[in-house]
Amino acid sequence: APLAEVAALARRTAAAVRTLGIAVSTATIPGSKPEPRLHEGEAELGLGIHGEPGIERIDLPRADALAERMAARFPAPIAGADRLALLVNNLGSTTALEMAVLTKAVLATDLGRRVRLLLGPSPVMTALDMHGASLSFLALDDVLEAALLSETPVTAWPRARILRESIVRPLPEGVAGGPAPAPSRDAVV
Repeated sequence: APLAEVAALARRTAAAVRTLGIAVSTATIPGSKPEPRLHEGEAELGLGIHGEPGIERIDLPRADALAERMAARFPAPIAGADRLALLVNNLGSTTALEMAVLTKAVLATDLGRRVRLLLGPSPVMTALDMHGASLSFLALDDVLEAALLSETPVTAWPRARILRESIVRPLPEGVAGGPAPAPSRDAVV
């Protein structure tokens, strides 16, 4: 695509995307002393990538309650869109398991159920020692969706995945269900 077209789409996207982060620790700025300001079990909503103060300090809730609280903060046009893209960003030192739990919880919210394209969870914009995540929502149209699904040689950019409803198929007749054998669990000592 011509550069002018790419730039116009990038400007339109930047104006439309909305992001909210949550962190349980601030970033360490190289050459500066760490500035821990959050207590154990406390988190900060809206904390900036360089440790700028957020909009609210909260007691860190369970993932489902946190996802609901974060989703409720997204204003129109995100809140009113019926087709969304969601980028789940690891802010730097959050484990893959924590990111997966948060992603699943966000997708289970009213807002999350309207996500058509999921990018991540991945470390896209990170800070040194920052334990947290950010959610970036974008209301989709056909042009934006096609752009997000297009190929890119940039390996650090997470590929967008189309979310579809899961289909649970019954087991073939004669095949029993249940847990898989686990010799370490089933062994008699």
